[in-house]
Amino acid sequence: MPFSLVICRQIDNEAEHDPLAKQTIKRVFHLLHEYHAGYDEKLKSAYELYSEYAIYLELLKSGYKIDRIPEAQGEKRPDFRVSNGEDSIYIEAKILGWSGGSIQHNKAIESGIDAQIDIEKQIQTGKNVAFGISEYNPIGGGKDAQEQGEQYIIETLIKKLANNVKTGQLALGDTFLLCDITSLSLFPYPREESAAVHNFHNPYGSYTSGILWHIAFAKHGDMILKSIEFEGKPNVAGRLNQEGLMERHPQLAGVVFRTKGLGTEVKYTSMIPSAKFEKYGDIVTRLFDYWNDEDNSNAWHLLSDKHDGQS
Repeated sequence: MPFSLVICRQIDNEAEHDPLAKQTIKRVFHLLHEYHAGYDEKLKSAYELYSEYAIYLELLKSGYKIDRIPEAQGEKRPDFRVSNGEDSIYIEAKILGWSGGSIQHNKAIESGIDAQIDIEKQIQTGKNVAFGISEYNPIGGGKDAQEQGEQYIIETLIKKLANNVKTGQLALGDTFLLCDITSLSLFPYPREESAAVHNFHNPYGSYTSGILWHIAFAKHGDMILKSIEFEGKPNVAGRLNQEGLMERHPQLAGVVFRTKGLGTEVKYTSMIPSAKFEKYGDIVTRLFDYWNDEDNSNAWHLLSDKHDGQS
């Protein structure tokens, strides 16, 4: 689980005056008290608590009033309320971990050990520079993931997220589902993946379907494009067997993705229906880094060469 030392220090500082931060630290320490190594459900729960407070801190940077919705026994409620003085939205955060739990975690550890052994062997033979290759797949899939590419990622994440939407979490008002997928390390270019289709960083200029856009807005049977390995290879991955989150749960006001690219910087991408953007556009563009709608109407900006400022 990718805990950030920087964020941990921020939570420590907040605990001096914020009871929520103090409570978060206490609960995390309680879960990790008997943890030693490897995959553990308590580690997963601790990471979820840490991530929820990290999201709270990041949302506060907007300058809007961010309230934590208190938990109620026997009731499902959203996590946050965001107010700009005139309008309010609710946010329900879902923290996604690796598929398969300990299975994928152990595979990643084994791959890392194999890479280290390769490096040591190269050094023993007298090489001045040695390297090893370690592989992991946070969403599993094996051969299907390799052959279907973007389609497999879209369908897998839709299934994981759709089952987590509960009616009670949407009952207080217009609610956005915030999907924290930073631990998956699958989206180094969230801006481009927020468009319906793009050819950013793709081999041979091939076009691929925007993964984040399709997780939110895809319809059953939509054709999905994948990147090609070399000229002449098929560009079509297949047709979707799943509906996007907004199709499955039209009561959602939008879907937000929290991603982490090649560095440590976290980005937020909002997928919001055009009708909701008319009402909450000011909140969305100030709260999140990027946005797009079901009509792909902001793709012109997302795919422009000017990658600065609000998108």
